[in-house]
Amino acid sequence: MIFPTSFEVGIGLLILSLLCWGSWPSTFQRAGKWRYELFYFDFSAGFLLLALIAAFTFGTMNATELTFRENFLITGYRKMAFAVGAGVLFNIANLLMTASVASAGMSVAFILALGTTTVVGVVWDFIAIPDANAMLMFG
Repeated sequence: MIFPTSFEVGIGLLILSLLCWGSWPSTFQRAGKWRYELFYFDFSAGFLLLALIAAFTFGTMNATELTFRENFLITGYRKMAFAVGAGVLFNIANLLMTASVASAGMSVAFILALGTTTVVGVVWDFIAIPDANAMLMFG
């Protein structure tokens, strides 16, 4: 695998990813009369294809480390299932988020989504670590 070799390269890649992330609404506007949720579904499928292409090309360039295929072969099935499940859950959540943006608008959907995730996250953490300070967590 190839990793950024310096802080400057890492920041440059972060800026590039932010530019690509910000270009997503522009591609949606150019797509025509697609529904917002369906465009996201198509975008996710294209991103999966791009990630696979990058894994099999960039993941094999550094011969001194394990390649993508070798890392894939030594990973357990349970960890693979967790990764696939997390990806599916993340994409379902994003699909629901885009559906709520399409129906309720950006300002309402983001506040409801972020509020819900904050409450669920705090309650989940409190269940996981019950001896934590409840006043600090729920405050």
